[in-house]
Amino acid sequence: MTAISSALILAAWNWLTPSPAYLLAGGLALAATLGLLTWQLCISYLRARALADGKRTLEASAGELRRLNEMLEARVAERTAELETLTHSFSHDLKSPLGALLNFSAILEEDHRDRLDADGRDILMRIRRSATRATQLLDGLLRLDRARLAALDFREIDMKELAARAFEQVQSATGDRDVELVLEPLPNARGDHFLVADVLVNLFDNALKFSRGREKRCVTVRGRRAGAECVYEIADNGQGFDMQYATKLFGVFERLHATPEIPGVGVGLALVKKIIQRHGGRVWGEGEIDGGARFSFTLPEKAAP
Repeated sequence: MTAISSALILAAWNWLTPSPAYLLAGGLALAATLGLLTWQLCISYLRARALADGKRTLEASAGELRRLNEMLEARVAERTAELETLTHSFSHDLKSPLGALLNFSAILEEDHRDRLDADGRDILMRIRRSATRATQLLDGLLRLDRARLAALDFREIDMKELAARAFEQVQSATGDRDVELVLEPLPNARGDHFLVADVLVNLFDNALKFSRGREKRCVTVRGRRAGAECVYEIADNGQGFDMQYATKLFGVFERLHATPEIPGVGVGLALVKKIIQRHGGRVWGEGEIDGGARFSFTLPEKAAP
């Protein structure tokens, strides 16, 4: 047997019969590895359990939050309905005595005017003026109420044709014939035909009202598609307004111009806002003093749910 063969046999024998020290080192390494794996498994288990507990806690909290939110929404809806019902009833209940007051004051003026001195006639005029304004305010509240309660009948609307008819309606009612209407191409919209017509009538009425006394009065109607919305704009060359008061434009009974020569009770734009919101759209106004005003609104391309 050669020396090389002897060395190979010896090496094989040592490998097959390791020394106690070698066995001890291997056992310690194996134990350390198993311990590390056990530790990692414990950590993973505890982490998974903590995540599961946290998820259950979050789900419970989210459920409670949803429940409280639903309760709050129901309470708000209930209180809103009660307030609107009260407003509706209040408006109707007041119309009868106000109508009687106007009728009796008209009879008094017609049959007994000669018996009244100047102060008496002035007081009678103030009574009639106040009763008329109160009636207009109540009519405005009822219009808002109808806009809120009316069932929406969504269909395609030819906005250019509707705008032309609405403008003609306002001109006939106000006698403002010295106004040029510029109708640019308008995309068709989907919405309630009668309520959208009400929007246009109120915006045109606003434009004519605040452009009286101007030379070459002009109202321009524009429209375009913007993503899923149709955007419409009605611009005039009238008095305009200060943009610092823009947030008050659509408030009920809010009027930026308190001059008695300009009629109105501050309901028209509030009505516009209510109708547009019911269609899922937006409305806003822009203007400058003596530089005209522009009122824009959007209607969704598809019917609101």
